[in-house]
Amino acid sequence: MASKTLAKNLGDWIQDGWNAAYDLHVWVFHEVKLAIEYVKVGVEKIKKMLNEAKIALQQNR
Repeated sequence: MASKTLAKNLGDWIQDGWNAAYDLHVWVFHEVKLAIEYVKVGVEKIKKMLNEAKIALQQNR
């Protein structure tokens, strides 16, 4: 899995964000079974992943 390979090289923030995105995709969009509090936590993890990715990409320029 690509996210695990990236996490091994760059940090656990990738796997945390990817897992949160997958959970939201399955449990919110398909099953509609998560309370808003869980959605908010997942969204924050995804935001952290995106911010960290932005920083990593800017450092490699």
